[in-house]
Amino acid sequence: MSTTGHSDVDMESASAFSPSEPAIDEVFVSKHNQSAEIYQIFKDDVDALLSGRTPQHEQAALIQDLNTCMNQRKVLILQRILHTSENLYVVFEDEKQHLMGDVLLSWAMKQQRVSIGTLWTQQLHYKQLDVIHLQFEYYTSIGELLQQTLSGLTYLKQYFPSPSFDEAYNRFCSMAHYFLYYSVIVSRQPPSVVVKCGEAENHRRSRFWFNTEIRS
Repeated sequence: MSTTGHSDVDMESASAFSPSEPAIDEVFVSKHNQSAEIYQIFKDDVDALLSGRTPQHEQAALIQDLNTCMNQRKVLILQRILHTSENLYVVFEDEKQHLMGDVLLSWAMKQQRVSIGTLWTQQLHYKQLDVIHLQFEYYTSIGELLQQTLSGLTYLKQYFPSPSFDEAYNRFCSMAHYFLYYSVIVSRQPPSVVVKCGEAENHRRSRFWFNTEIRS
């Protein structure tokens, strides 16, 4: 216990979550931007393949031999899409591991320590969930990355049946299911106990722990 009357946990928590610090996860921003760049390549190729658009530099060859050019172009684009989807899976997996391990698990482990601190310390720590929630939304829906990737692969499976696309689709589905199922914070904290004596009422923390689940 420090001389100011605050525990070491309180002092550490206050310094670690100072309101003056910017609530920005630079690592997540970098990883998410990388995912977005690779996804854009994937999306452009899928859109071009499904819409039948031909780049300007391919129009001359298309006039000479339309069928051959289109078939060759489709094969090249399909190969490129498969290669891009593999790279996209790698960066998605890296981003997912950062959110679930470095961010979510770290928050839960910190919660076990700050739960015995002051109410102010706990409230300050819980505010971090707002930032975490936003990060998870960017990963799953707002950024149109994982969800739209699955949509693109669904169209590819329909119009260009291939075991490779089936495998890619299943891998991304498994990633999405794993991410959604395990994106749960499980923390242990003592419940509040109300002690009454006549008209007086006192609130304190119990020493008995219980589990709390918080879904992002």
